[in-house]
This record gives sequence, C-alpha cells and structure tokens, in this order.
Amino acid sequence: GNVSAVMFHPKLPIILSGSEDGTVRVWHSGTYRLETTLNYGLERAWSLAVARSSNKVAIGYDEGTIVIQLGQEEPVVSMDSSGKILMANNNEVVSCSIRNTGQSAIDGEPIEV
Repeated sequence: GNVSAVMFHPKLPIILSGSEDGTVRVWHSGTYRLETTLNYGLERAWSLAVARSSNKVAIGYDEGTIVIQLGQEEPVVSMDSSGKILMANNNEVVSCSIRNTGQSAIDGEPIEV
C-alpha cells in the first residue's frame, strides 16, 4: 500500500513506515532491509510517534491509536474512535473513556478521563 507516515527512531537503528494498507514496517536504518511487518487490523496507519527515552511507539490509525513496546510488538495502550482506552500492565487490564467536554485541548494538556 501507499506509505502515509515515516519515522526514524532517535536512538535505535530503525526506520518505521505506516501504510494505507494498515501495516507498519520496521526497517534497519543501516541496511534498509525489512526487519518485520506489523498488522493490527485497524485500517490505514496515518501517523507514527516515539518517545526519545523509551522503546514505545504510538501508531495512529483510522479506527484508533495504539502504543507498542518495540521488541514485544504487543499493544500496551489502545484507544478507539469513541474515546475508549485500554491499558495493559503485566496481568492487569485497565479501561476508561475520554469524555467530550465540548472544549478543545492544548497539546500536552491533561484531559479528563
């Protein structure tokens, strides 16, 4: 599918690409060889983000957002388009919903859950 997002990891030697076919591909940045292909069945992948201090990667899809831990590739946090959030921490699964307050939020500002 068409590539819609590309991200160089700030510390690891990898490049991530998100595609309209819903896949996220992990490439080695030295050899440009495909290392793995991830598919969570969430339609088109539009955005990628990583925290410099961790191996967590956020992936934005048409149907929601997930966060994975590189090396495990299992989602640790996901949010669907209705605002329902699921988080996994070891054996504990936590669920919450984001309420629409009708106000816009500033980037980085805490929101009510």
